[in-house]
Amino acid sequence: MPRLVVALAAALILGVGNLARGRPSRPRAAPQNATPGSAPISFDARGVSGLRALLTLGRAQHLPMGIRFVDRELAQKPIDVSVKHATVTEAVRAIMRQERGYTWRLAPHFLTVDHVGAPRGRQNLLMAVIEDFNAPRASLQQDSNLLFMSLQLALRPGTTGFAGDYYPGRVRSFVPPLHVRRATVAGLLDTIVRAYGDAAWAAALPSCYMGQIPEGGLWQVIDYRNDRDKGAAERIERRLEAYPCRSTVPASRPPRSGRVR
Repeated sequence: MPRLVVALAAALILGVGNLARGRPSRPRAAPQNATPGSAPISFDARGVSGLRALLTLGRAQHLPMGIRFVDRELAQKPIDVSVKHATVTEAVRAIMRQERGYTWRLAPHFLTVDHVGAPRGRQNLLMAVIEDFNAPRASLQQDSNLLFMSLQLALRPGTTGFAGDYYPGRVRSFVPPLHVRRATVAGLLDTIVRAYGDAAWAAALPSCYMGQIPEGGLWQVIDYRNDRDKGAAERIERRLEAYPCRSTVPASRPPRSGRVR
C-alpha cells in the first residue's frame, strides 16, 4: 500500500499555520452535492450506531459532513431508522432524534453535527484558529495529514520537521488547492471535505482528550469513495475505548437532540 513519507513536511507547512485568537474567517464555498430539498429517498439502518447510520447516509447521498463530537452513545448504541419517500433532512432527523444532547444543521450541501456538552475554548483543539492554511492539490488524507501537522506546528512553534510514514489515502481523487486564513481546525476540516465532495470527518476522541493531541490524532477523515473507510465508525469506536474518560457525561442532563436553525 503506498504511503506518504513526511520526513521534510515542515518545508510544506512553514507558511501553513500559527495558532491565533479571535474570530475565524468564513471558509470559501465548495462544490455542491446533496441538498435538504433533494428528490425523495428511502433509507434503512437497523441495529447500527448513530455514527454508522450518519456515515452510511452520507455515503449513499454524497452528503459531506462534519461530526464535531462523538461520545460512546453515538458510537455504540444501536438504533433503528427507516424512512420511505423522505427528504435528506427527514432522514437526518430520524437518526438524530435518537441521540440525546446532539445538535445538527443541514445547510445546502453540508451537514454539521455537534453536542451541547462539547468542550469549549482551550479544552477543544478543534476550535483552535489556524492563521494561514495553504495546501497544494492533494488527496483527502494528505490534506488531513497536513492540517494535523499544521496544528502541531502551531502548538509547538520550535518544531523543525516531522518524520514517519503517513497513509496517503485514495490517491486517484484529489482536493483542489486551498488557501484559507484564520479558520478553526473544525472549519478547515469542513472546507477540505466540502472541496473534495464525497467525504466526511469526525472527532475521534472523547471529550476529556480534545484539548491535547494523543498518538493517532484528534479526528478521522472518511472518504466515501474508499472501501477501506466503510469501517470508519468501528475504528472511531475503538479509539473511544482506547482513551476512556472518568466521566464523559455533562453534569446536567443534556436536552434531546435538535436541529439548529
